[in-house]
Amino acid sequence: MNISIQDTMNTQPMTTEVKALLQELLQKLQPSLLDRFIGLYVGGSIANSSFNSTTSDIDCYIITTEPLSELTLSQIEAIHHELYSSHVPFAKKIEASYIAQNDLLNFNPEN
Repeated sequence: MNISIQDTMNTQPMTTEVKALLQELLQKLQPSLLDRFIGLYVGGSIANSSFNSTTSDIDCYIITTEPLSELTLSQIEAIHHELYSSHVPFAKKIEASYIAQNDLLNFNPEN
């Protein structure tokens, strides 16, 4: 799985530190997700170009081909804990959601 972070629809590019953090997260997730990874998307303040390095968190949505097993979720939790415990800038600001593609495609906000 060769993955990289790219700014695609944002008028204000991500800061170098945020982009590097998300790239590191993806690299750490690669062994756990393998071919189940579809994409990582950012939302919130980064997506609407209002990110404030002091007050904003980093909302990201990791889309997978299928629901993740308990073992994989445990591995991912350990990865996030490792990042949170590091001195990587903004690591404690990551708010990640892991969503199976089918759940996303069948989402009904009225249910």
